[in-house]
Amino acid sequence: MRHKISDIFKQVSTVIALLLFFTLISFFLFYSNSKNEKELINAKNNRTILLQLVDELRQSSDDLTNMSRLYIITGNEKYYKAFNTIVKIREGEIPRPIDYNQAYWDIYLAKGKIPRSVGDQIPLLKLIQKYCHDKDVEQHFIKAKNNSDDLVLIEEEAFNAMKGLFKNDDGTYSKNGIPNPDFARELLFNNEYLRAKGKIMRSINDFYHYLEEYSTNSIIKIERKQSQLRSLQFAIIILVIALLLFFGLYFLKHLKRQKLGNEPENSGKLLDFLKELRNSWGLIFISIFFTLLIYFFFQIVNSQIQKNIESDLKQSLSTVLETTHTNIVSWLSDMEKDLNAFVRKKEYKSFIDVSHQKIADDLLEEVNLHFTDESIKYYAFLNEEARIIASNNSKWVNRQFDELDATSISLDKEKNQGIFTAFPSNKGVDASYNELIKIGHSSFSKLGLYQGSFLLFLDPQNRFTSVLQGGRMGESGESYAFNINSEMISESRFTSQLIKMGLLKEGEKSELNIDIRDPKTSLISDGSGKGLHQPTLMVKNATSGYSGINIEGYNDYRGVTVIGVWKWLEVYGFGITTEIDYDEAYKTVFLTKRLSYFSICFFVILLFTLMFISVFNRMKLKKLNRAINKKSNLLNSIMDAIPDIIFYKDIKMNYLGANKAFEKQIGFKKEEFIGKGDYPFIPEELAMELEKTDHAVLDSLKQINFESKDIGPDGKEKIFDTNKTPFFDNEGNLLGFIGVSRDITERKKTEEIIKASENRFRSITASASDAIISTDKSGFIESWNTAAENIFGYTEDEALGKDLGLIIPKRYDNRHVEGMQRVVNGGEKNAIGKVIEVEGQRKDGSIFPVELALSSWEGTDGLSFSGILRDITDRKRIQAVLEKANKRMEGELNVAKDIQMSMLPLIFPAFPQRKEIDVFAKLIPAREVGGDFYDFHFLDENHIYFVVADVSGKGVPAALMMAVTKTLLKSRAGNDKSTASILTHVNNEIAKDNDAYMFITVFMAILNTSTGELVYSNAGHNPSFIIGKNRNIKKLSDLHGPVIGAMEDMTYGETSVFIEKEDLILMYTDGVTEAQNKKEELYSDERFLELIKEGSYESSKGLTELIVESVTEFEKGTEQFDDITVMTMQYLGDKSEIMSKVTSIEIKNQINEMPTVLEHFEEFAMANEFSFAVIQRFNIALDELLNNIISYGFQDEKEHTIEVEIALRNQRLIIIIKDDGIPFNPFQNDPPDTKLSIDKRNIGGLGIHLVKNLVDEYDYNRQTNRNIITLIKYNINTK
Repeated sequence: MRHKISDIFKQVSTVIALLLFFTLISFFLFYSNSKNEKELINAKNNRTILLQLVDELRQSSDDLTNMSRLYIITGNEKYYKAFNTIVKIREGEIPRPIDYNQAYWDIYLAKGKIPRSVGDQIPLLKLIQKYCHDKDVEQHFIKAKNNSDDLVLIEEEAFNAMKGLFKNDDGTYSKNGIPNPDFARELLFNNEYLRAKGKIMRSINDFYHYLEEYSTNSIIKIERKQSQLRSLQFAIIILVIALLLFFGLYFLKHLKRQKLGNEPENSGKLLDFLKELRNSWGLIFISIFFTLLIYFFFQIVNSQIQKNIESDLKQSLSTVLETTHTNIVSWLSDMEKDLNAFVRKKEYKSFIDVSHQKIADDLLEEVNLHFTDESIKYYAFLNEEARIIASNNSKWVNRQFDELDATSISLDKEKNQGIFTAFPSNKGVDASYNELIKIGHSSFSKLGLYQGSFLLFLDPQNRFTSVLQGGRMGESGESYAFNINSEMISESRFTSQLIKMGLLKEGEKSELNIDIRDPKTSLISDGSGKGLHQPTLMVKNATSGYSGINIEGYNDYRGVTVIGVWKWLEVYGFGITTEIDYDEAYKTVFLTKRLSYFSICFFVILLFTLMFISVFNRMKLKKLNRAINKKSNLLNSIMDAIPDIIFYKDIKMNYLGANKAFEKQIGFKKEEFIGKGDYPFIPEELAMELEKTDHAVLDSLKQINFESKDIGPDGKEKIFDTNKTPFFDNEGNLLGFIGVSRDITERKKTEEIIKASENRFRSITASASDAIISTDKSGFIESWNTAAENIFGYTEDEALGKDLGLIIPKRYDNRHVEGMQRVVNGGEKNAIGKVIEVEGQRKDGSIFPVELALSSWEGTDGLSFSGILRDITDRKRIQAVLEKANKRMEGELNVAKDIQMSMLPLIFPAFPQRKEIDVFAKLIPAREVGGDFYDFHFLDENHIYFVVADVSGKGVPAALMMAVTKTLLKSRAGNDKSTASILTHVNNEIAKDNDAYMFITVFMAILNTSTGELVYSNAGHNPSFIIGKNRNIKKLSDLHGPVIGAMEDMTYGETSVFIEKEDLILMYTDGVTEAQNKKEELYSDERFLELIKEGSYESSKGLTELIVESVTEFEKGTEQFDDITVMTMQYLGDKSEIMSKVTSIEIKNQINEMPTVLEHFEEFAMANEFSFAVIQRFNIALDELLNNIISYGFQDEKEHTIEVEIALRNQRLIIIIKDDGIPFNPFQNDPPDTKLSIDKRNIGGLGIHLVKNLVDEYDYNRQTNRNIITLIKYNINTK
């Protein structure tokens, strides 16, 4: 068959769609690559910015030093001001100047003013974290900054010395004196300051290298990702180009042959293949999907393998290096110990004392006996002139040591006293000497004069190199050592390779002849005109004093890419490294990647091969189907034209086919039931009957006839007359049977429907429990069921044909008639289709409530009405009882609410006489009673206790638990000032019998009003906040244990903070932040914090009411979900004033010591300018109480101490008397009846009565076996 050119172009759409798909993937990869390029640019920019910011940290430290020294030297306040400004800029307390660089403060010093405008206000740490997202950056920054802060403390001491302020015993600068500039200068120029400065620079350098490594690794990761994207992009482009070339060449060739008239026969097959391919999008998509899935799977596997290998390499390298380091240090330590033992011998001491040639010669033999290490090559003795007077190397004898090396031995006692070690270096003049390791000992007299030395010279070829070469990894691994000049000081494993590269000459050793430099880098000038390559990454870091590890790869001294770990031994002045070739280290990764690529190619070929095989098989199957379909289509057309139902089944009674009439009857397409039996499509009972007829025709092999019923998809029952006839193949084998059914439903159904309908209606109305009544349009009753008889008392015979007014109370007659006529005339149907409550009238004339559902319908005689009526007398009675019960319950809950609220402190201001504290609270329960509560009260004169808590659950159970918890907390707080101890005790009490599993979140605190110390504990509660004068918000985020009641034997903790005057302490429950509005949005912590920071308030009351109003407004229009509790406390105490007006005195329990207390009180009173009346009254009170204590408080004859504390706080006079006598509360007895005459009064009590009337508050407490009496007088009148 010849195809037209137009047929070819129809298939082009398939090719174009396929190419478009790959093009879209390519565009996606282009986009990803572009995005990755931007990330790479950002990473590089971030690296530059981060290094600039670290340099700013270093520069700020230098600027602080300069400003402090300038201020100390000149006394000019502008340098002191500049110093504080630098600190505030770094801490983010003031905005950062724009272009805040190294020259900023130099310009300031030159011009005397800020040179540029200010920028954002942000701490240096936050700025660094903006560009560095590593979790450890803050730890590294704080380490560097803390060292800088230590230096600031020294500078602060110098500043105070300039002002005449010096440290007191408590470390504060409260000791006044004469300004001492000399002392200040000494602080900033002595060795301690310089050491602190050096410590800062080292930590900043560490931070610099940390950020450099972090940013470099980030760039490497992005570049790796970019490389992978480019590889995938390149592969897609190659595939698209190959497809274009293949199909382009094919179509050009095909068109050319068509024009010539010799189109090959197989061209039609290819077009059929393309057409089938176009119809196989699902298969193509699955193939491509699995290809991409396999690709990304191997990418993930390779990435994970690489991560694991990198982790193993880090650990292995570090282990090898650490082992090597340990062995070398151990060897050197042993050598130093042997040397130290030798120089302690009396023979050596004799040599040092006289430096005699003969003694030195005699010691040579002692050396051979003492030192046995094979690595020792030479040894030598030096006299007080540093001349070698004895040695096993005769060439050195009688030579000055500085002719060999001017750096190892110093005549300065501070530099080379005792044991010292020097490693190979090219600084000496003798090449054979330079390559040796020197370990020696120098002696100095008490006056610091050099007396002599003994030196051992070790050959690094022996023990030193063998230890290093023993510690290596793999075939290409190597461990070697190097000095500060980047020179190799051990033997290299790759001598032959170095000779081939021209880095070594034949017979030349690698020690001191190999510079650890990367031969692949560009040359830099060394002053000689030859130039040097740049040091390797490893040695550059190591010689700067840093140990590290690199597994990304760097070039070693051979120019080979390696990975390695290094360590700088500052105490010995050399470094060691362990390295392994990059290719060997990652050979497993490379192998895995190659296997991945081969596997991907294999799977791609396999998937597309299977896809093409599937397409060819479908082409063959379609060809066969076309031939079969021609015959079956003719047969189906004939069957579908017949209105009767036709179907045919196989011998297993599964459907082989059917016509349209059958499909319509069962409600399923033939595709759904072919190959299946009756059960999925026909009701089970009917299917069982049909199955019997199926068996009958198959068993008898004869035609049978029967009638059957069936329910169609419309739910209507149909009756069919059915014939089933068997059919056979050419050999007479039974294949199945054919069934033909004719619908005879209409012939029989009419009478049955009418009869069934009437019986159904009568059955429903007779069995109904409600009255069902029908009337015509005139209102005459046409039907009356049994329930109507029971409800109204009329029999069916009495009611039928009567007017409906029979059961309607007379007062509704007119309304009833008017309503029916309105509906009949087509007017508004007010009651039709609704359920309404009306009144009915029984036969006995009684009126009762009825629920009526009324409907209208068109009958044979026109409009008729039907009504269903229900007697609701009992329901109305029950409703009345429930309403009464609800009102009573509501009243009881209101009483419970009043009782619960009365347990809370509701009077504000709560402490009008206490000027140092202001508290305000509000609680809005979600129900009549709730589980939230708050409480506060003074534990003693100086401590106020306050708590906010939330009980799980709502209603009465929560309210009862709230009462128990509040009582336990308050009771325990009366004898215990530790919040942790209080919560621990209360938790054990509640958890012990907590069968209801109710829990309480608690925030509790105790504030010392004298010192401002706040001790708090949080048991699973929301964090509270301290709000400063400038709206500085501090979150009390410490959590000290779980919720109260969860588990016994829990130990809670506590946290102590100090607050300042006018600070606000804000406490609340989760009903605030979890409040919801109409949109079911939460009020949220963010909205809460913004309100605290930006809202308008000045006091505790203002803040509390602001929060409650905001939450209430937010919840407006919704039901309150949870209790809302807010309590705010403001500290108004002046700590300095409070602490300065306190005094105390101790006396023995002797009457003659009482005047001492009174005199002490009078001195205190006069110093604080008390009025004479106050002094006189408290003298009386003190006299009465002390007399009672001394006379009656002690049952033994022993000597006891009585302590009296006197304080004046905020115009309140407080006197506290403590003794360890017998427990006795002098205030517990009833006051004497002063109306009686003296003869009739009971003896005693008048003095205490007088004391009570002299003061405003009095209290007795027993703590730790001591009686404590407290007297308080408000508003002390001072002159």
